[in-house]
Amino acid sequence: MPDPKRVKVGVWEDGVFVGVVIFSRGVSATKISKTMGISSVEIAELSRVALSTHRTPTTRMVSIALAMLKAKDSGLRVIVSYADENQGHLGIIYQGGNWIYTGRSARVALFRDASGRMIHDRACSASGVKRQFGLLKRAPKPENLTRIEQLPKWRYFMPLDPEMRAKILPLAKPYPKRERSIGIDAAGTTSRGRCDATRSLQPEQATTREPSPA
Repeated sequence: MPDPKRVKVGVWEDGVFVGVVIFSRGVSATKISKTMGISSVEIAELSRVALSTHRTPTTRMVSIALAMLKAKDSGLRVIVSYADENQGHLGIIYQGGNWIYTGRSARVALFRDASGRMIHDRACSASGVKRQFGLLKRAPKPENLTRIEQLPKWRYFMPLDPEMRAKILPLAKPYPKRERSIGIDAAGTTSRGRCDATRSLQPEQATTREPSPA
């Protein structure tokens, strides 16, 4: 599968690089655009928030990154993101940022090969080959892998204009909650995760140079 186009917004505190907020246009966003009746270039996905130790609340960082993205691309109308229940996440930073929760995504299968590497089902093929950029390439067969059942993810939207907000609000559902809070629920803390909990940033990830006022 080709890599989707990405926009990386760097985050600095007191002149020190502390992480990055990454937006992309992937398969999920393209599918959602069709159901919403909008162009695929009018929607993007908040695909990663990777931060080292920081003081600024993560919700604030994401809000600033959204404003910067919108300023760069005035045609964007909505951002979608997911909280991965398989990692114990609910999407607390989205709730704190007043994103609109609309329910769960479809289940997506993951597979594990003999080395322990996790493989998305879109990268597998029953025939052993997949077409990429018009060329046939070898792909792992699901029958040779271990299937790892996954829970659906929590889906959140951030509309960027009044018309899109009016379209999404009727889909809104009550925010999911836990019986008790756990550490990764606290927006702005540093822990391992996808988007709603910040993932520790490794040195080799610190490549972006677009400053953020966060």
